[in-house]
Amino acid sequence: MYAFKLAFRNIISRKSSIVIILFITFAISLLVLFNAIFDGTDHGLEEAYAHSYTGDLVIMPQADYPMSLFGDETPVTGTFSTIPLIDSYKNVKEIVESNPALNQSTFQVTGAGAINVNNKNYTTVLFGIDPENYFNLFPSIILLEGDYIQPGQNAIMLSSTQIKAIKDSTSVELHAGDDVRIASTNGTNFSIRLVKLAGIYEYKVSNAQLDKITLIDAQTCRELMGINEIYEEIQNLDEDETNLLDDFDIDDLFNEDSGLFTEDGEGQSAEINYEEQFISDDNETPEEIQTMESAAWNFIICTTNEKNQKKVISSLNAIFKNNDLPVKAVDWRTAAGGTVSLVNYMRLFLNIGLILIMLTGCIVINNALTVQALNRIQETGTLRSMGAKRRFIAKQSFIETALLTITAGILGCLLGILISRLVSGIHIPLTNDYLKQLFGTHLIIKITGKTISLCMLLSLILTVVGWFFPLRIALNTSPVTAMRSAS
Repeated sequence: MYAFKLAFRNIISRKSSIVIILFITFAISLLVLFNAIFDGTDHGLEEAYAHSYTGDLVIMPQADYPMSLFGDETPVTGTFSTIPLIDSYKNVKEIVESNPALNQSTFQVTGAGAINVNNKNYTTVLFGIDPENYFNLFPSIILLEGDYIQPGQNAIMLSSTQIKAIKDSTSVELHAGDDVRIASTNGTNFSIRLVKLAGIYEYKVSNAQLDKITLIDAQTCRELMGINEIYEEIQNLDEDETNLLDDFDIDDLFNEDSGLFTEDGEGQSAEINYEEQFISDDNETPEEIQTMESAAWNFIICTTNEKNQKKVISSLNAIFKNNDLPVKAVDWRTAAGGTVSLVNYMRLFLNIGLILIMLTGCIVINNALTVQALNRIQETGTLRSMGAKRRFIAKQSFIETALLTITAGILGCLLGILISRLVSGIHIPLTNDYLKQLFGTHLIIKITGKTISLCMLLSLILTVVGWFFPLRIALNTSPVTAMRSAS
């Protein structure tokens, strides 16, 4: 208790203590403010992207280059990169459907194309979707006109932003039901398709990244990109059907016993009711006959209720690795690509810059405390001569440094929270297109316990660093030195 009183008295009696506290308070408040902005932006981006097109996680093929739902994320290389298809699709799909941590899933093919209106091209990213369940995953897609793409329909959907951009450049306003010409190339072939505009939609939170997207049925997207269709093998054949396939020999079709040819060599004709051939005694209808499912997909988009999404992703990747499947699961940030990655890098560089400033300040603080320790050689030596042990001196020095840094840390957090509340209440609008792409239309500020904890941890680190050198001086001070200093 005496060590605490002595340390508190030393802090109060020195004007330099105020400078140290103010510096640390200012630096900590900046850390809280900037991280609150990025936490709010990150939360807003997650809500926007996860509910618009990324889901919570995405399963994609392994590749030698970084990849998102938009394709190759490598900086411009001047070459065309083909997005690989999911290999062993059937096995991957079974793993996804049997995983209790995953709620819903849908499939996607990605390509690049151009919408041609009045001989003018509007470039876009094609998201070839499975309309049967795609729109259930993404509640942020709001229908404004027409209808959603239906299963089996060859059609596209455009956002209201795309409709406006096309109108501005071509003076033609597209409406649901119009025929739209869309072209694409896979690097070697050029394809054009005429499809119906099924509907016009908008996202709840719009930005330049989302405005690139054109929703299109997967089959048309494959045709435009020159992707060869792949189907799963036919399932659920009964024993008679299996025996029929095993016993079939194409040479038997043309021999004399086949019944197709008469003795004079002329063929027989007969009416065959194919519907009757395929309908069983159980009165199954043709619609009930199982159809083959396409396996040509680039991505599987999934949602989960698990709060720890990293754990779910790690678990899936471990399963894929154990089964030698060349796919991987990634989080929504990786799947979103471009903008989200840039925000993370900006946050990283900003925090590094602030921490470097604090380290510079730490050196200044350490020097100030060292000078104070040198000025108190007489006091420290006197304490040693009165019987104070080295442990007491170390304790007093630590308490003194801790009071400075922790008090400043608490004040910095409170000041950062106050500034964050004020900025959040102003609702600062962003008009620059680049800033809107990064942060949305307004600055969103969210203060998290993680940010406060990290700032307080940084204060403790400053305590240890600032305590070390003054402690050495204090412990090396002997009563003899103190007497000489006094004389």
